[in-house]
Amino acid sequence: MRRALLRLLGAAVVVLGVFVTATAVRRADQVVASGREVLLGGELVDLYSGRDLTVSGHAELAGTAVALGDLVVDEGSLRIERDAIRIFAVGGGVVVGETAAIVFPESGALKYGTIRTGAAGSRETVLRDPEAVARYAEMAPALASSSQCFDREPSTGIVRTTSDGLSLTGDGVSGLQVFTVDQAFVGEIEIDRVPTQASVLVNLVGDSATMAPRGDDWNEIAASTLVNVVSASKVDIDTDRSLRLNTLVGSSESQVTISGDRLVGTVLSLGAVDLSSTRFSHGAVEAPLLPECSPFVGEAETDDVTIATQPVAHTDSSSSSTTSTTTTTTTTVLAGEQPRGG
Repeated sequence: MRRALLRLLGAAVVVLGVFVTATAVRRADQVVASGREVLLGGELVDLYSGRDLTVSGHAELAGTAVALGDLVVDEGSLRIERDAIRIFAVGGGVVVGETAAIVFPESGALKYGTIRTGAAGSRETVLRDPEAVARYAEMAPALASSSQCFDREPSTGIVRTTSDGLSLTGDGVSGLQVFTVDQAFVGEIEIDRVPTQASVLVNLVGDSATMAPRGDDWNEIAASTLVNVVSASKVDIDTDRSLRLNTLVGSSESQVTISGDRLVGTVLSLGAVDLSSTRFSHGAVEAPLLPECSPFVGEAETDDVTIATQPVAHTDSSSSSTTSTTTTTTTTVLAGEQPRGG
């Protein structure tokens, strides 16, 4: 809905109370991780693996799935929801175990690059194409660069550990709220002073990372939040019964394991991905104000983005202030928009 509104309003647009130039919106879309506008003319990717994609249980997929390496279903099954898959592209081979199965609807198709082993569907639904992932391979350096860039973004809020999970307290005004979390982003997520229209960036740091956020506050911000894991070699996503999550995993050495019942959102990983008995469904990303980054490491962007600001209303203060600024990463909430939480 937001992106459709942006296209209609022309040169100067309003994003749910935040005034941003059209240049800012275009540049945000060019950042691969900012909403899956993957430098391919607006084509969306829901599940991306820079290495192999392995299925170790009974998994279902809907959306667009890409693996630059092999697709391996040693046991269990991979089922593609009827009429829901747009593209399934595999750069290497397709390996299906003797007791495993890949089930495609008649309208679906799997394209792979090298060779297939085992029963993987009909000739009409499983097609060899040496160029299957050619355009998706271009995403890899952009994803890595974006993840590193996001990780350098200064935190705007405070993270505290609670008895049930984590508390994220924002600054109450920034259109981009940034939090840094050490290794475990799990449990009940409490939100305070995060504006209703803000984009949220969570940088998850450490050698390993676990994601299992839940709760009413989390469900409120999940679609507008990107969890960035820049360097962890082991990443576990536990969906439990259901989880809404958008995540970017920036290390090609990472092993991402997705378990639980249902995941709605986006997983973009430079490393390998293992699906374990998970239903993976498309979920829109609503975070247009992520940091602007050079598409590739070593390139520099120098264009400024002008963002107009207006008086800011705080929930804990009767005073307001007015500022005007030029920046490349953040914006300020208009008066009348109250932060989430207390």
